[in-house]
Amino acid sequence: PKAGVTVYRDSYGVPIVYAETVRDLWYGVGYSIAQDRLFLMDAVRRTALGTLAELTGCGAVPADLQARVTGYDEAEYQAFFDRATPDAKEAVMGYIEGANAWIASLASNPDAIPAEYALLTSQPQPFTVRDVLAAGVYITRFVAAEGGNEFLNIELLKTLTARYGSPRAGKDAFQDL
Repeated sequence: PKAGVTVYRDSYGVPIVYAETVRDLWYGVGYSIAQDRLFLMDAVRRTALGTLAELTGCGAVPADLQARVTGYDEAEYQAFFDRATPDAKEAVMGYIEGANAWIASLASNPDAIPAEYALLTSQPQPFTVRDVLAAGVYITRFVAAEGGNEFLNIELLKTLTARYGSPRAGKDAFQDL
């Protein structure tokens, strides 16, 4: 996507990013994720900031209110960023620059804009430091509140594998559950 950043896609289409610097590496990550999941990125950002109803309508207002009450304000996000390590700051800035480069490329390639935007009569907007940090907080809270069963799942998979005598049989039983 730019000099110093190389993105390969494996046989499944998964991006693999190579770069010399932290910022360039995360530029490639942001660019690739925006190519693959721009609408999801936008929905997560809006959910985290309490602005999803602007995109999807009044059904999202209760969740928006909750996000605005329980979230951080702009000054708090800026303080988080200011206290981050230099590499973390470079990663965030590279990610933003990469995602925004993909968004900018859509002006000359409107067919690549995710269909959801047309359905909702909207356009993707550039990402900011606050957007990325808010999305990170939201994802952390959601996974901790709703998920967090990874270790229990691993234990269950091991138990099923032992019970059924092979990794394949254990995995099949796990998937059935």
